Amino acid sequence: WIKKRIERPTLERINHRRRNWNMSPHADLSETLSDAGYLSQWPPGFDFPLRACSTPVHYTGPTLSTAGRERISFPWSELTGDPVVYVSAGTVSDPQSYFEAIAAGCAELPVQLVITQGGGDHPARGSLPGDPLIVPFAPQLEVLKKSTMVITHASVNTALEALACGLPSICLPQRLDQFGTAIRLKRAGVALVLNQKNQTPQKIKEAVTQMLLTPGYSHAAKRYTQTRESKTSMQRTIGIVESTIKEKAHFQNG
Repeated sequence: WIKKRIERPTLERINHRRRNWNMSPHADLSETLSDAGYLSQWPPGFDFPLRACSTPVHYTGPTLSTAGRERISFPWSELTGDPVVYVSAGTVSDPQSYFEAIAAGCAELPVQLVITQGGGDHPARGSLPGDPLIVPFAPQLEVLKKSTMVITHASVNTALEALACGLPSICLPQRLDQFGTAIRLKRAGVALVLNQKNQTPQKIKEAVTQMLLTPGYSHAAKRYTQTRESKTSMQRTIGIVESTIKEKAHFQNG
């Protein structure tokens, strides 16, 4: 049920396009799988090595764009000038305890937390230690460009955008594919990962302090910066799709 709820917005967008092209809608995202290949927005060389398989996987890198995003206001004047630590929340709302542990861990550090509610009703502004800046949503790419690091449950979207902006992450995975994303970030040297047992204020404080004092994490993240190459990633993706369609058409026509 949770998986279907998470996938529903993506499935609806795909089916909207399919209807526009007089194609029958998909009942499930699994129906979008193709033996022609898979496209992944992970940067080349970032994922675990793959076993030999007949279906190719194309790593294109993030295809970032603000063109199709809703314009979101943000209280830029409330940024204090301290290093910004961006804390993202997901579509499936994280519990209050998740934010309380992060805020308590950072309250005594020389940083400013920026927390998004992700569409939920918590945490309420003024309810957390250290009085972090709390907003319902944020223009994520723009805020990331002003940030020093990210604290995330390790959703793929935030992980990709943090990498694209050259930012290291502290991962607090909660569910589903977040554990796999977190371990990939750690393997690449761009993240610290705290398992659920260690997601305490003290451990979070230690992780943030370590990341502030260890430039290696930022240096590693900057190797994956794709900001200048997002157009190239999109062109690469389009090229793969077009060449696959042409190959299939040629094969079918004999």
